[in-house]
Amino acid sequence: MYWIGKLAGGFTVAAQAQEEAGQDAGGLLALSPAEVIELAVTIAGTVAVVVVLALALWFAHRRLLSYYAKRPNQQFRRQLIMLGLFLFALLLAIIFVPIRDENLRGQLLQLYGIVLSATIALSSTTLVGNAMAGIMLRTLRNFTPGDYVKVGDYFGRISEMDLLHTEIQTEERDLTTLPNLYMVTHPVRVLRSSGTILSVPVPRGTS
Repeated sequence: MYWIGKLAGGFTVAAQAQEEAGQDAGGLLALSPAEVIELAVTIAGTVAVVVVLALALWFAHRRLLSYYAKRPNQQFRRQLIMLGLFLFALLLAIIFVPIRDENLRGQLLQLYGIVLSATIALSSTTLVGNAMAGIMLRTLRNFTPGDYVKVGDYFGRISEMDLLHTEIQTEERDLTTLPNLYMVTHPVRVLRSSGTILSVPVPRGTS
């Protein structure tokens, strides 16, 4: 009798679950044709906006890669442009995605602004800090690729300046990568590539 009771209880639970699933399906099927059309338009509009923005970013990325392929010293600009395009595309997605509740759209825009502001505010101790320092270095132009610099315990020729780091080639021909934040927070001594001075000891001969 015990096992019969357990089996009957199992059938009862299964029947209840099937009934609840049927009610959920019935709720979906109970949508009016106008609501179904509105839901389909919303989904299609969302997918279309995402696809268009993704294709635009992909096309811009390919074009920038092609344009800056022969400009290795200007990769900083390409990365900065792509960052700006991504943030702009995200803003457009929030604006143009079909949302019935305008209050929700406003909340999303507020969240976007808060996250962006908080990221910039924390830039001194985060990855964005190196990007900000890279922008500062490019703006000041105290040194450029090809110049010799001494910063802290490092000395060498600048081989590459990127958005997040600066790469120098040391006297041993090793490549050392320094974060841009390190370059900004330490004194830098610069020897221009156009004014390099070579000092070679020449022994005096005897006649």
